Amino acid sequence: MNNPNELFKPDGKNAIHDGIEHGSGGGKALMDPTDTVMLLLDHQTGLFQNVKDISIEDLRANTTALAKLAALINIPLIITASVPDGPNGPLMPEIQQVAPHAVYVPRKGEVNAWDNALFAKTVRETEGKL
Repeated sequence: MNNPNELFKPDGKNAIHDGIEHGSGGGKALMDPTDTVMLLLDHQTGLFQNVKDISIEDLRANTTALAKLAALINIPLIITASVPDGPNGPLMPEIQQVAPHAVYVPRKGEVNAWDNALFAKTVRETEGKL
């Protein structure tokens, strides 16, 4: 095996970096910080009342863990909310507390974030920065 310190060295190939060919679903499924961006959409407190398949406590904990992971391994994080001062409420404050590098993109009522030109542009611009 190669130098163990280089085992997970990001190289943009999005695979396990041990020089061994792995079967499908193996190493190629791992996140590589050099070609990954994390998007957290509409984690607004007013929308939590509509979530029925997970407890609100678990939803908050899982979302916070994802944001913390992005910060720990330096993955760009883009967050967005549609009218956070409206009935859907503000974004979870925990996201920016654990991931201060997160880029917030406001939306003006678009349900689909891709319908917001600034959001789509912000996501596309990460390509050259990864």
